[in-house]
Amino acid sequence: NNEPGQATMSSDAKLQSKYQLRDYGTVPENFTDVKDEESNIRISVGYGSWSCCSSCCCSAGTCGHEYALTEEQCKMIESYRTRTAHLSFFKINILRAVNLKKIVSEEGDADAISTFDRYLSTAPYMLTGIAVHSTLLTTDRHWLKIRNYLFEKNNCGRRIVC
Repeated sequence: NNEPGQATMSSDAKLQSKYQLRDYGTVPENFTDVKDEESNIRISVGYGSWSCCSSCCCSAGTCGHEYALTEEQCKMIESYRTRTAHLSFFKINILRAVNLKKIVSEEGDADAISTFDRYLSTAPYMLTGIAVHSTLLTTDRHWLKIRNYLFEKNNCGRRIVC
């Protein structure tokens, strides 16, 4: 598959990620979590950390440097912060293992599933999830197999923009 946003196998069988800025989009306002109880996986939105204030009026503790503007100047400028949101995989029940035994068909699959489960059970991934476009999931064929299985099983392409 050579469409943008898809990981592909090159002729020498190495995975290549072809994600570009144009592949990213917004999550629809009516988005609801996709829950797969059987697999113990939830596809939801994971949020990154907040950025520094845009007008550089943050404290040293927030931004890592002193104020760039005086307090009076700061009051005159509209300031905002941003953070990124990624469509991500989470565990539904953190105490239960993910159930992806159906996709084990070759050596390396079980290890990838075990590592995927362990990552989703520990910080930071238990809080932020593993982004569906993460290089973690798209640069190894066993991890890509997990990602693709969860997308197909949950009709991800039809229900939401992934």
